[in-house]
Amino acid sequence: IRTAVIRDGQVQVQAGAGLVADSVPSAEWNETLIKARAVIKAVELSANGLDI
Repeated sequence: IRTAVIRDGQVQVQAGAGLVADSVPSAEWNETLIKARAVIKAVELSANGLDI
């Protein structure tokens, strides 16, 4: 799950993961960070005039 909201020149990024009974919390956290970083990178590329 990834969301980016751009409003008034600011970007708010949200990312999440699905938790199940055998989820490893640290792995889920790392997955969430990777997802958020991908959205942030896309915003950076777009802000620099590069097509994503």
